[in-house]
Amino acid sequence: MSHSSISSARVTALCVSLIVVFVTELNAQDGYQPKIAAASGDAELALKGFRLPEGMTGSLVAAEPMIANPVAFTVTNDGRIFVCETFRQEVGVEDNRNHMNWLENDLQLESIEERAAMFHKYMGHDVEKWGREHDRLRML
Repeated sequence: MSHSSISSARVTALCVSLIVVFVTELNAQDGYQPKIAAASGDAELALKGFRLPEGMTGSLVAAEPMIANPVAFTVTNDGRIFVCETFRQEVGVEDNRNHMNWLENDLQLESIEERAAMFHKYMGHDVEKWGREHDRLRML
């Protein structure tokens, strides 16, 4: 097979697969166990509220505890589903809407080092909490 016959979709799928394996291995090594809600009927109940075009049906593919906090997903040409999950909401990314007094300082920043210094200035050691939770990319 020549390089020109490899589709960008295949290259993307390969890259995503490698990332999934890498992230899964890292999570296994560091013992990180995110907090995931127990199974419930919420997803099935939500599905019943969907209005689908005539002739179409909907079915549940994944719900807690199989999936948690999804922020993005994609379906490959061969039907595999990849999902990106975050466990950092309110503990890994600061919501700037709660800190409007930082705005003027924030707009003047020109480097990552300056941004880190600003966070330490306003939050002290509380910034360390941002390193505790993870994001996760997985294939369902």
